[in-house]
Amino acid sequence: MKLALGTVQFGIDYGISNRQGKVVLHEVENILSLARAHGITTLDTAAAYGDSEQAIGTLNASSGFSIVTKIPTLAKVTSTISDLLEISLAHLKTKQVQALMFHSAKDLLGAKGEHYYQQASILKQQGKINQLGVSVYNPKQLDKLMQKFDLDIVQVPLNCMDQRFTNTELRQQLQTKKIEVHVRSVFLQGLLLMPLPELAPYFQPFHPQLNSFHSLCKQLNCQALTLALSIIHQNPFINKAVIGCCSTQQLEQIIEHYYLAKKLSKTHKNAIAQLSCSNEALINPSNWSIQYK
Repeated sequence: MKLALGTVQFGIDYGISNRQGKVVLHEVENILSLARAHGITTLDTAAAYGDSEQAIGTLNASSGFSIVTKIPTLAKVTSTISDLLEISLAHLKTKQVQALMFHSAKDLLGAKGEHYYQQASILKQQGKINQLGVSVYNPKQLDKLMQKFDLDIVQVPLNCMDQRFTNTELRQQLQTKKIEVHVRSVFLQGLLLMPLPELAPYFQPFHPQLNSFHSLCKQLNCQALTLALSIIHQNPFINKAVIGCCSTQQLEQIIEHYYLAKKLSKTHKNAIAQLSCSNEALINPSNWSIQYK
């Protein structure tokens, strides 16, 4: 099972297609139970995700899942990395996490990058984390980071529209360095699953690209959810795909379509590759000029 459960919705209202808001605690418990039953073993969280870590800790989920968490952007805090991790461990009610990531690649690429990396490496030596890594937003960041640091794990955006990280040379570097790869934004924050008429005016210029995605769904006789998830199976270098949900019903649908996506013929890989878009005004949600939760 390549799916990992993202927990941002457990702590804050998040996602352009999220109509339900932050998930209440008893539903979080149900989601975690369902995830465990279907072989999902990894939870992805972060200090920046509101009280997501506290929800995981309250439900004692740290003992049943591998936890990947992220320290906040260091330019915005004065605490040491060790102090920040201790806060996360206290919230999670655990003494150790599987992986700690820098939430901002700019922290490692800045003037204090080597200092920050050494601080985090000490935590690995102490056994408080098993893997050290970083969340990145574009291939150039990742290439620079791999040249400067020994990374165990990285998280990158990847979906049918944003296929920048499927670059052959980049994949080979990741495999050579034995770096575990987690992908996020498989649904492009839910954009790929929304009907075009429901989209904000901002996306009007991108209707042709999005329409190509939905047209391929019709051609393959599959739902948007299935096609969106198919990219996970099309790329063997992916170790985990982080998906979020707001209810057990949503998670059940994702799991069902995860297996349906696996059955999509590999002969469709070229068609999916043609959906790739390089325009960051579409593929990078931080550039979207819209109001959403």
